[in-house]
Amino acid sequence: MALRLTLLVTAEQAAALGDLRDTLHRLGNLALRRARADLHTPVLALLQGLPDADTLPPALLKTLSGPVEQARHTRRGGLKRTGVHLNGQALRVQPDDETVSIWTRQGRVRCGLQLGNYQRHLLRDAGPWRGGTLSVDAAGAWYVRLDPVAAGEHAAPTPPDALNDAERRGQYADVLRLLGRKAPSTPRAQAQQAFAHYQLGQVDEAELALLRLSAQPNADARVWLGLSLLAGERQNHRQRIQHAVRGLEATPEAHIAAWLRCSQSRGHIELGEVTHGVHVAEQALAQVPADDLYARARCLYFLQGAYAAAERFTEQEATAREAMRLFELLGIHRERLALMLDLSYRSFYLNRVPEATELLQRTIALAAEHQDARMAEALLIRAEFGVLQAQFTQALQDLQAVRALEQRAARHRFTVVIQALQAEAHWRAGEWTFETFEETIESLLPLSSFDATVLHFYRGLCQYRRGAPEARASLQQAADGLALMDSFRLRAHAFLLDLQRAQGPLEETHVAPLRTLLDTVGGEPALTLDLDRLAPLYAACAARGLGGRRFERLAQRAGQNHVTLTLQTFGTFAVRVDRTPIRIGLQKAQELLVHLALHGPTRRETLVDALWDGSDRPGVESYFKQAVRTLRTALRAFVPDGEEPIIHQGGQYHLHPCWTVQLDAADVDAASRAHDLRQWQRALALYTGEFLTHSTSEWVQDARLRFHDAALSCALSVGDALLNTQPLAAREAYTRAVDLEPLEERGWQGLLRSLERGDAPHQLDLTRRRYERVFAQELGVTPS
Repeated sequence: MALRLTLLVTAEQAAALGDLRDTLHRLGNLALRRARADLHTPVLALLQGLPDADTLPPALLKTLSGPVEQARHTRRGGLKRTGVHLNGQALRVQPDDETVSIWTRQGRVRCGLQLGNYQRHLLRDAGPWRGGTLSVDAAGAWYVRLDPVAAGEHAAPTPPDALNDAERRGQYADVLRLLGRKAPSTPRAQAQQAFAHYQLGQVDEAELALLRLSAQPNADARVWLGLSLLAGERQNHRQRIQHAVRGLEATPEAHIAAWLRCSQSRGHIELGEVTHGVHVAEQALAQVPADDLYARARCLYFLQGAYAAAERFTEQEATAREAMRLFELLGIHRERLALMLDLSYRSFYLNRVPEATELLQRTIALAAEHQDARMAEALLIRAEFGVLQAQFTQALQDLQAVRALEQRAARHRFTVVIQALQAEAHWRAGEWTFETFEETIESLLPLSSFDATVLHFYRGLCQYRRGAPEARASLQQAADGLALMDSFRLRAHAFLLDLQRAQGPLEETHVAPLRTLLDTVGGEPALTLDLDRLAPLYAACAARGLGGRRFERLAQRAGQNHVTLTLQTFGTFAVRVDRTPIRIGLQKAQELLVHLALHGPTRRETLVDALWDGSDRPGVESYFKQAVRTLRTALRAFVPDGEEPIIHQGGQYHLHPCWTVQLDAADVDAASRAHDLRQWQRALALYTGEFLTHSTSEWVQDARLRFHDAALSCALSVGDALLNTQPLAAREAYTRAVDLEPLEERGWQGLLRSLERGDAPHQLDLTRRRYERVFAQELGVTPS
């Protein structure tokens, strides 16, 4: 579990730390260039032969050789300046007096730490530490990210304290190691061993041991917890509850008792006893000791699931976010990933699409880093979002990746959903005819009730498009069925309502099923894909005042009362509503508008922290109100009478829903992840300068770097795509890449190749000299 700590440094200490970081970065990149040219010489030997290498301790050089070795087999870029890794000798932690000691070339510096309560607790209890990464943020604040000592790297405390601690932390491999190879002699240790085997996936061995132990008088509570969880996996929910109750009767320790109540809660929820299940989960959380963060995180995880089952989504989101924060602090990734997936899905259906997209991207990156099995689920969710937002190319790529993961694991859970979404994406992208789409749907073979709902929906969609009378029955089965994804039920209800409209004037009772589903689940983004057919439905509902604001917004998105808000954030900042330019003079108001357009609905405290870098100086709240007033004054003429362009609702600020936002930054970011030449070229045309040039806020600087890298990626992709067929156009793209990042070798090498193929020997010679001059001046090396 890594721990980030902000350092309290003097100007002299900051200069010494900066010299250390710059020296390590310079030597690392010099060694990397030599390592790429010489793949056989050990990196450490290359480092030791560099100038200034003798000014560093040998152990620090050995640490530096690690990232160089990892990067030597890639051909793009060098080591980033974001941070340098220091070993345990160079970076020493003193938890007792809350300081760190760091070796520098000017001597050791001893820095104080800026700590919160959680950090102070983890600093003392989650160590010892074996070094970490030294970095500086955009505001110039130095910090370290500490690495814990892995199991077996230091002398463990004596059992039973070490054993109990490992069990509370969920480190079951350590539990087995501490118990040893011999058969445990006490019932408690035997139960700990069996439960650890279960948690490590050795289910058959664990189940046999748990069943044997359950026959003993006064069996340990862990035995009943293991049997309760096993019963839940096998959908025997009554037995799950019974085992949990027996475990609670066995006087368990507090963290085991909390887990037993959580399992009992889940059993009640699966049986439809949702209210009682929520009560038990709340009881479990209330009885967790305040200092047991691991048990608290687990209880929050179960409780957010209980709130979701009860459709108490506001409480579910708050609980899930608290649980996710704890799992992140504790370094527990499995449950954190599940929560991130749930939150991203719920955010999308609550119309917070940018927030959902960003969270889902982080989830996919984390799943890839830890090789987690939830990668398939995350990619499937992104594919669903892509289909619903008409991003069919990306959706098809994600679906193909999910299919490969399913085949590799010999699973078929998502097969029908994958095939159905692929068929719709091909059809809507114009690659398939409607007849081919319908034939593919009819060939699907459902394996579960979830699959049956998918088949009913798409069969009903085809029948609806053909005007077949069977459409109502198929869509009703989809609306009433169990769905793996909420979009199938939502879209089925919408088509059913349109069939009702065709029979006569609509009443509130007709609209009620879809409105109720939208109130509980959300889902406006899921309904926009079918606006080509359902626009008259939403217009009719809005005209009669049926369905509330959601139907009005859907009618507006279908082209009625349509307003486009265009934001130009690269180079010169500009705002237009349709074709009318809008002047927003206050810089923080500009930032606020872009933040809302980029991230969607956001809480006041989050916006204030972002715009003023977490400052608590007096007057910040007043400045925020002034920024909101400035935006409302500038944009009020472009929303319906009596409404505000910046809305504060449900504790969050967001833009008026009548607008379709066109944001150049979002387009560039999306293009960098696409596989489409036209999107790359459009992104380059949009990227006319840095993101929000005059802003110094930390969130802007982070985004500025991300969009710069996105534009660079697009420039390189355009050059690679056109090199063989249009060398002149490729030359322009590579030139743009070199202008964006002069130290990007791939851009220079592509530029040289395009000049060779374009038969421009004089320009080729000048460019090669410039290439060598830049690398000699910046890195002190001659490029290959």
